[in-house]
Amino acid sequence: MKLFVLRMAFSAILAMLLLPPCAAADYEYTTATARQSVMTYVREECEGTPGKPNLPYRKTFERAMSGDADALNTVFRNTNYHSGDNESWAFTAWPLVHVVGDDKFAAYLKPLSDKQVTAVFEQIFYCGGDYPCAISNGYFARNFPQTARLYKSRASSDLQKTINDAINANCAQRR
Repeated sequence: MKLFVLRMAFSAILAMLLLPPCAAADYEYTTATARQSVMTYVREECEGTPGKPNLPYRKTFERAMSGDADALNTVFRNTNYHSGDNESWAFTAWPLVHVVGDDKFAAYLKPLSDKQVTAVFEQIFYCGGDYPCAISNGYFARNFPQTARLYKSRASSDLQKTINDAINANCAQRR
């Protein structure tokens, strides 16, 4: 029995030392992990997809990540920069916001029409993912205060209702 207890204790200590800590919420990124996510998307879904037009994907995304408004317009509006099923793109727009940062992303959104702002937020807060949960727990407002204010004031009420429905359906257990 002592040997069993000793083995269990040793296994528990070993597991604590070797296993990574619990992952952060799926919507939390550092700039580095967000950049890695965006560049993986570029490599696999844009440059690595047969049949896609030969466009300057990497250069455009690099410019977009630096906050260049023309490049951001391209990646949000030109569907050639989106994955064929748009699912991979839907999981890339949110990390892109992390790389760009609040100041530059809010500056990008300000001159857009409300309809364009709504279209951008629709892509960022893809309702099939966990990203709307970032709104409900305050992560979005804490990390992107200017952008969050633009979402509240300029995104359509229909989109905000859709996102709130997704929050209620998917995020209640995270609150």
